[in-house]
Amino acid sequence: GVAIDYVLEHTRTSESAVDLVGCSLGTALMFTHVAAVPNARVGSLVSMAGLVTWKDVPLIVKSLFLSPKLAGAAKIRGTRRIARLVLPPLAQMAPRLLALYVNERSTDISQPDMILRTVEDPIPQLNREIGEWVSRRELVVKNVNVSRKLSTLMHPFLSIVANQDGIVPPATSRA
Repeated sequence: GVAIDYVLEHTRTSESAVDLVGCSLGTALMFTHVAAVPNARVGSLVSMAGLVTWKDVPLIVKSLFLSPKLAGAAKIRGTRRIARLVLPPLAQMAPRLLALYVNERSTDISQPDMILRTVEDPIPQLNREIGEWVSRRELVVKNVNVSRKLSTLMHPFLSIVANQDGIVPPATSRA
């Protein structure tokens, strides 16, 4: 909401709402905002490989978030440093192993420094919340069932579904 207010107040426009684009987890944040904030200043919504309701949960996601409590207790540091060591040889020797996170046909993996900009240390509280979301299958934030609330929203909406996403399969993105 703060970001939306800032954009509207600092942009030369007569519009009273902004269009939002979310990708993957960013889509969940976008949908949570419009579901939880009455009269959110939002126009159209675009989801790119986004998710709210887990239909097909990939094995890697099930495994990582099997225990929300355990996922929330893990404090991992130095993720970008580890990725800096592992990514270049992996991209060269076994690029298919990166397919969960990066589509080698649409991403230039010859420049790992660009990809490394997207790698951050996991936030334990967020990991716990994701674990709860995976086990519940529906996104619930502050007692608002975002998954169910979406059917009542009247925003123009475009969903772009990835055909090879190791984290958000098409059925989940469509849900």
